[in-house]
Amino acid sequence: MRYIFLLLLITSCATKSNWHLSQIDSQEVQYRSSRFVYHPDKYCDLELELVCYQNETKAFINLLHEALIQENNKPILLTFTIDGTSYEGATYLLKGGQRLQISEPLTDKLINSLQQGKEISIILNSSQLDIDPGNFTKIYAKRHQTRNSIVSIPLFEIFKR
Repeated sequence: MRYIFLLLLITSCATKSNWHLSQIDSQEVQYRSSRFVYHPDKYCDLELELVCYQNETKAFINLLHEALIQENNKPILLTFTIDGTSYEGATYLLKGGQRLQISEPLTDKLINSLQQGKEISIILNSSQLDIDPGNFTKIYAKRHQTRNSIVSIPLFEIFKR
């Protein structure tokens, strides 16, 4: 009983992060990737996703409930507010209409601002995603770390016995 109480006390004191990291590890560097997704505390139609592989990072805005319709292949404008300064950037609607790819310069600006601990708001139409950087820097640093969990055993060694 005492251990259960101790376990509950420890887990209730743990900090919750809005940043979620998932990784694919491989012995081959070109197949390693990391995916960061920001889930806000409150209900929101938008989600920020960063996908890192090799030396490249791509940023996406995922629309969770509705699809957008792109007119005449025109880029869709997003508004970013970083420390009270607004930036507009073109995004590209991917097939399916629920995923926007953010341009590379704006992705760099977004990541640098998060690493500096700046709060960011992303506005698309009537939806707004407020991003608290929280422990982004600590989690983002893990993008190139491997778990060293892959054991390489040649196939002939397995059947040798």
